[in-house]
Parts: sequence; structure tokens; C-alpha cells
Amino acid sequence: MTHTIFKPTAHLLFLSLATLSACSSGGGSQGGDAFQLTVNTGTVNTTSAWVEWDTSLPTTGELEYGIGGVFDQSVLSPTESTHHAVLLNGLTSNTNYQFRVSALTVDGLSVTSRVESFLTATPAPIQPQSDDFFSNNLAQSRWTLVDPTGAAQVRMLASSTGEGVLEFSVPSGVQSTPWMTLDAARLVQHVDDTDVSVEVTFLGAMADNGTGQGLVFEQDESNFARFEFIYNSDKVQVFAATFGNGSLRNMDFVDVQTGPWPSGSPLSMRVTRTGDSFVQEYSPDGLNWSVGATLVSHMELDRTGLLLAAEGPQAAGMTMRVDSFEASQDPISVEDGQKVQDLDAPYLYGMEVQVLDSNTAQLSWNTDEVASGQIEFGRTTEYLDGAIDLSTLAFHQNTLITVLEPSTTYRLRITAMDPAGFSTQVLREITTPADNTVGSPSLEVWQSTDNGNGTRTMRFGQNGFGQPQVNVLGNLSDADEDRVAQVCTLEYRLNGGAWVPVA
Repeated sequence: MTHTIFKPTAHLLFLSLATLSACSSGGGSQGGDAFQLTVNTGTVNTTSAWVEWDTSLPTTGELEYGIGGVFDQSVLSPTESTHHAVLLNGLTSNTNYQFRVSALTVDGLSVTSRVESFLTATPAPIQPQSDDFFSNNLAQSRWTLVDPTGAAQVRMLASSTGEGVLEFSVPSGVQSTPWMTLDAARLVQHVDDTDVSVEVTFLGAMADNGTGQGLVFEQDESNFARFEFIYNSDKVQVFAATFGNGSLRNMDFVDVQTGPWPSGSPLSMRVTRTGDSFVQEYSPDGLNWSVGATLVSHMELDRTGLLLAAEGPQAAGMTMRVDSFEASQDPISVEDGQKVQDLDAPYLYGMEVQVLDSNTAQLSWNTDEVASGQIEFGRTTEYLDGAIDLSTLAFHQNTLITVLEPSTTYRLRITAMDPAGFSTQVLREITTPADNTVGSPSLEVWQSTDNGNGTRTMRFGQNGFGQPQVNVLGNLSDADEDRVAQVCTLEYRLNGGAWVPVA
């Protein structure tokens, strides 16, 4: 018996040869003839392996395999042949498997090989993937939108500008806050806990205090590192901070210039992680680089990507324009060299459906490219009650359905279609209330009493003393926040007199 092992560098490959002579179950060669079985283990990957065997006579075969000498799985080769090959799938990476092969002739001769083994390969670490954003659509296989604000928008501008640019924004009044906890909008990629180096170039303006654009490295929402260009105290600064268990660990910043940064002028940043050390570099032109900060974070890295910040009580909103995101192990050979052909449907996200009253529902959504929209609705999945066509191509769609019936369940089918004809559909279900109390504003007038008829009484002043004015204080709230200001009136009357409107 011979047993030879080869291990080339291109793949993890075991080639083992085991030649056995077959005997009948009675211990002798049936009919005086023996046959031979030769086992050959071929290419072994991280989760699969090929095993082949040859026999000197036509046979059927069975391969049994497992871990730790337990052969709890098997694959049959039921066709009579002198050559057999089976593929073992669903294996665990970096694991030693044992197997044995049995062969059987039509005449009842059988042989079982000795126990062989192979080691599945260890997968290469998952590293960040580069992107020049020269595409109509966000690469969803690469990027994940994480949006605790609920208001972030992602827009791919290649079709409208002819350049690969990603626009990522939150509107004014929305806080995107990566401080203590990672309560900020971001676009991230899953990576392994290994050394990484990424570089990003921004093209957007920076002019509002409390805003920032940069890179994030995160274990989770409480353990992360942020590296940004921020606008603070009317200065452009390079900023870096690390957080552990929801607390600030260390922080550093460098002034870049006083005053705003103009739109269209590049700002580049590179962050290299080696072990627990993070080194931040920055450049105003992509050629001349300076060190911004060197910080330490003992995180187990899980995700990295783009970070957007809009902080402070008067958040001004923030729009960042990303020219490229480049990982050192995945260099971009030619930026914006060949636009990716539009073969993908729009990325539909931020879908919101609100029942406003017994007859009305409001729908809104975003897409990563300009797209038209359609809403079909009905009491069944045939959607026969009506349809609303939104023919204007836009990144954001918002409309009302105003012909619903009270106390009725409706199925909704929402479609977003891009100019190339590719579409994405989302299904929703709503139930309208019996009356129009749902979504009604709630009005509270402080220091007043409820009269039980939709009015309230305030008592003020003192008999015999004139009072030129009075402050009416309270709170108006509405679950449908965008409808609060649609109709808002205030009337008053004194001592049972006529109602007087307040302008």
C-alpha cells in the first residue's frame, strides 16, 4: 500500500492514494478474482472537498465521513463504474475530517478503504472593499445603511453628474451623534477583526458648526472609534476619538483652517489600524499628507465605513459628498474609469406608512437613484381598490391615499422604478380606524379647566384691576408631526361673550 501527500501553494490540496485488494465476505477472493480500490482526495476548500476513487472492476460506492472518528454522514455513488467522484459540501473551515470509502461489485465482492483524512482551509480575513461610487446604485452586497436618525438619505449621483459621487445626508434639525454611543447615520461594511487601512476623499462643503464627515471603526454602539473632518468654532478640524463601554477613552484634534471649506475641493483622510493602534492622516489635495492623531482602542473590530455627524441642540443638517472609499488591499486601479451598467433595481429604504384617519394614509420612501413610484391598494392581494402613479423621477416620494373606508384592512403594493425599467416592490398592510380620532392633535392648555365640550376655561386677573394682556401657555402635540401646522386656530371669549379669533 502506498500513501503520498502533496500540498501546493495555490489551494489547500491533499492527494492521498490507498490501494486495497477486495475479498468476498468469506475472507477469500470470490471466483478467485480480486479487485483493487484506490482513493484520491482532491481539492479541499474552506467548506467543501472532492474525493475520488477508482476500482479495477465496476462497482457502486459509499463514502462515510465525520469528525473525531465518528462517521455520521455519508454520500452514495450508486452508478456502477470503475471511477467515482463525490463533492462534500457544508463543511466547517479549518477542521480535520476523517472518511472511508466502501466499494461493492454486482457479484458481491466488497472492500473498504483505510481511514483517510483532510483538513479544510482557513478562510482569508474579510477586509473592506473599495468603491468609487461610479454606479447608479449603492452596492448593497458591500454597504449597509445604519440609520438611528430615521432621516438619512443616500443618493448616487453618477447618472446626473457623470462622476462617481455618493451623497449622504441628514436634514436640518436632525441630530446624528456619534458621542458616547454610536447614535449616528453611517454606511458600513462587515470586516474581520484584523489590521485594515482605508482612505476616503470628500468633495462637499463644510460651513456649519457641529457637523462632521469621516470614518468609523466599530465593535458595537458602545465601543467604536471615529475619525473625521469636523467644522467647530468656525474652523475645519481633523478630529479623532475612541469610546469604550459608552465612555470617552481618548480624543485629539488638529486645526486645518479657519473658515468654511468650499464645495468641490477635496479633503482626504486615511486611517490605518495595526493591532490596537489607529493612525489618522489627512490631506487637502490627496498628495501631501500629515498625521492627525494616533489613538489606541481595544475593540474587536466588526464594521468600518462612512460616518456622518450633525451634533448640538441646533443641528444644522449635514450633506457629505464622497468621491471614493479605498482599502489598501483592494486598490482602485482607475477611478471613474468604467461606469457600472445599470442592471439593478433601486434601493428602496426609509419606507414609512402612517394611517392619519379613517379615510387617509400617508406614504413616503427614499431610493438611491431617481425613480418613479406607484401605490396599488385593495382589500385583497389583487389590489383592486385603486392606484396612485407618481411619475416624477425623484430620490424621495411622499403622497396620500385619501379614499379609504373606515374599519377596513388594506393591502398595499409600493413600486419604485428607475429610468432603465428596473423596479423594487415593497408590501405593506394597514387597517383604518372606525372614526377620525386616530392621529388627532392633542392640545393641553396649562392652568385651565376642561369644559367637556372641546373648550377650556382660564381664570385670571382680579376684580377692580385692569389687565391689558394675558399669556396662554400650553402644548400642542400630534403623532403625525407633519400635519400639526396644517390647521391651527385659536379663539377666545370673555365672560360668555362672542368668540374672537387670534391671528
